[in-house]
Amino acid sequence: MYQSSETSEGSSSGMESSSEGDPVLEDERQFGQWPRRLLYVDDESMVSHEWQPGNIYGGYKEPKYNIVSYTWGRFVLEQGDKQHVQGIKVGNISWDVPRIDPDKHFSVAEFDRMIRNTLTVREKTRDYGEPIRFLWLDIACIDQKVDVVKMSEIGRQAVIFQNASSACIWLNRCEEEDLRTIIADFKAADCMRPDMERSPEHYEKMIAWIKSLLPPALGQLQRLRNEPWFTSLWTLQEAYLRQHAVILCRSGRPVSKGLSYSSSFENLRSITFSVSNIANTCSRAIALGCYDTSLLTTLDLINELGIIQIQRHNPFTLLNSASYRKASDDVDRVYGIMQVFGYRLGATRLGMTELERPPEFTLQDLQSELSEKLLNDFPVQSQLKIFTSPPPNGEAWKLSPNSEIPQFARIPSMYTFVNRGPGYSGMHGPNSPRSLSKWEFVSVAGTSEKSIKCTGKVCSFRMLQKTWARLNDERTKAIPESHPIQEIALDLDRFSGPSSPLFIPLLPDFPIVGREVEVSRQNNLAVLLAEHALWVLLLGTQKNPTRTLGRTHYGLIIKLDKRAEADYWKRIGVLRWELWNLPEDTNEADKELLKGNSEPWEELSGILA
Repeated sequence: MYQSSETSEGSSSGMESSSEGDPVLEDERQFGQWPRRLLYVDDESMVSHEWQPGNIYGGYKEPKYNIVSYTWGRFVLEQGDKQHVQGIKVGNISWDVPRIDPDKHFSVAEFDRMIRNTLTVREKTRDYGEPIRFLWLDIACIDQKVDVVKMSEIGRQAVIFQNASSACIWLNRCEEEDLRTIIADFKAADCMRPDMERSPEHYEKMIAWIKSLLPPALGQLQRLRNEPWFTSLWTLQEAYLRQHAVILCRSGRPVSKGLSYSSSFENLRSITFSVSNIANTCSRAIALGCYDTSLLTTLDLINELGIIQIQRHNPFTLLNSASYRKASDDVDRVYGIMQVFGYRLGATRLGMTELERPPEFTLQDLQSELSEKLLNDFPVQSQLKIFTSPPPNGEAWKLSPNSEIPQFARIPSMYTFVNRGPGYSGMHGPNSPRSLSKWEFVSVAGTSEKSIKCTGKVCSFRMLQKTWARLNDERTKAIPESHPIQEIALDLDRFSGPSSPLFIPLLPDFPIVGREVEVSRQNNLAVLLAEHALWVLLLGTQKNPTRTLGRTHYGLIIKLDKRAEADYWKRIGVLRWELWNLPEDTNEADKELLKGNSEPWEELSGILA
């Protein structure tokens, strides 16, 4: 039974097998944070060294190492194709390094030059010094054909990336000057205040921005879509783990910022920061009434590239982002992101290597396992999602590629607990949400599937809506631009859809952005929902979601379906409401209702349909 968000990291889901006598596991216990292998690079050769007790590689104890994020899997030559093409030469390995098609991706010479350039790269310029001779490079440090070792190292990607001295990203389709132009066009378009108030003057400014500065930025986004790194599945997790990774151009050289007073290099945030602000400006332009197809095209492309998800460091958005990426095997859509949560799922679980016939896992198996662990560790955050298409019956509790995170659940305090690079890991922050409901798995008769039974406080939506309406009226009398106490996000194709009056377009994350639209729409939406027999399950609470927000409750909007065998709850959407900054004359009955303490709230149990 899952009762709170205080579950400690690494708690067992009851699915891991015994690890006694497993040689791979025994190795991992000794490795700690160190990779199984590191590549040593000097002026003449490259040698892959295995870990030795004492964290020694080729005679060097606990050496500093760099790491590089790049993509190659789609461009491997099959046996017999272009036999004149060789892989890079690496000593002390028992496998053949994959051969990459130079006509479609990069040549051996370009690869070799890039590897050597990484030795002198530093994320922080003050760290300059002697070259770092060790590098973690996947094809030189993992035998790609030995599944036991491969899956073991896939399950350790977070610790390997986090403990590298510096990280690099190789964008091998772009020359250095091209990348400077791309970054310059993004920075030029990142010039508008995304919280501009509605006025004729601001409307005209936004129209001018759409005509002059947005087109070059949109063109550069389309250019990035042709860069394999931005469509690779594995690089999504790597980007999340190392946001300040230095960008390397086609020649393998780091892209200089071109400043006479600084020798620093452009990094991933040079792109993600400006592009995220461009997305906010596009959303604000729509809210101001600027109707131009390029706005939606830009937003769709930014979402497809996963740039905002990387910038905001929200791990719960990665499964959706992974659905846009190219993968050689569908199961990689979970294997390729699980380490941001510190999870080892499916074939990467400890103890799997000792089995004579390890089970084969499907994408659905892995999505279920990921969702189960998220529900266990993060019962509030894992349910604060909206579905863009209906989930299968009984699977509304799962994270899926068709689920997105509503704007109000994207605040950093929701997810600052996850792997965020060296020195920033931890399961829960001091302001993480606290669960107020209990969850448990129940068997589905006649199948091996599991359903979720939830127990918690439930209240009529209509009762809450009447209270919100009274308090919102008092707020707007005092401050006309006050935002509503409640925020609602609906699953599509439940009670809403693009042609439904309940449909609300996504609005930017800034509290003030779209307020004049959001206030009326949120209140109208609450009134429309109150016409139906809907209920609210009290999911959890949060003390200080942000520096400017106080106590907030989160809920699940449900429709009760009483059946002979059990009560079922059909999920409609999610919501939040504030318990702070209420009008001064708010009566005690309203306060207690909003807290979830008064009589209209009753303890109920139901199976999530």
